[in-house]
Amino acid sequence: MEEKPSWDPKQVRKAVLRETIQHPLTLLSGGTAIVSALYIALLSGSKEGLLVTLSALGLSVGSWVFNYFFRLDHFVEKYYARWKKENETRRTSQMEGLRQQLVELKFDPGIKAYDELKSAYNRFHQFLLNAQSGVLTTLQRVRMEGIACETYDLGMLTINRLVALVKIIRSVDIKRFQDEVAELDQKIRELGLKKDTSEVTRRRLESLEKRKLAILTRIESYQNALLEIEAMLTRSEECENAIENSILQMPVFSDTVDDQQLQKALASMETTVEAARRVNQKLRQGELQPDQVDRPDDDLYLKAGRQE
Repeated sequence: MEEKPSWDPKQVRKAVLRETIQHPLTLLSGGTAIVSALYIALLSGSKEGLLVTLSALGLSVGSWVFNYFFRLDHFVEKYYARWKKENETRRTSQMEGLRQQLVELKFDPGIKAYDELKSAYNRFHQFLLNAQSGVLTTLQRVRMEGIACETYDLGMLTINRLVALVKIIRSVDIKRFQDEVAELDQKIRELGLKKDTSEVTRRRLESLEKRKLAILTRIESYQNALLEIEAMLTRSEECENAIENSILQMPVFSDTVDDQQLQKALASMETTVEAARRVNQKLRQGELQPDQVDRPDDDLYLKAGRQE
């Protein structure tokens, strides 16, 4: 099973197809049919052997047909339950103490982002629980909850990275850098006023300029980090909004929900998740530069993902 599965119905059905083909009864009876067929072909063409072969083959095909067409919901739920268990285990290890870290940092924007994202996901989960039985098919429910889980995890992972970046920022004495630049500027101006063209003065000016450039580079990195913090907060808010919008886009559960209505409700979350997936994949491969964003949706996640 994929770590981050696609929740497209076709992909879920493929996963279920693999699961039903690998069902023990299907495999055992299918293997028996193959062995019997080989025995008949190579050693004996008896009617008894042919009967065993056909019976085993019929049992294998019948088992698969029954599981895939009549127990589809069972296997879909099994597929999702396995992924959900792995996901919750990973989430627990990643998010343990995350809010407490934000409180200790006294980083109010991060605390607000954490609380709002968690609240949105809890409301979405309760929304699904309140849906009348039979309104959503199992595939629809799995798709909605699966994409919502991934959207929530994406937002929490962003906040987790945010904590690490805030800690780094807090450890930097930016005022000291700014004071050093001001001091160097003063020295450079004083040397310039002397109008001394000697080699010693020239080398002295060159050394001061290099020191100033090095410190300015640090200040620029600090400012870029602040921008990345803003981008991460925005990314988390996008995840929260995507979950909220999916609730607002769903019709009242008084009748069945068709796939078109479901797709409209999921569009915001899918855009958020897919953009983040594309950028994270390219960042891991080292292929993406700031001026090489393939799609406008990816730009936000490129900025926020640079700390990965």
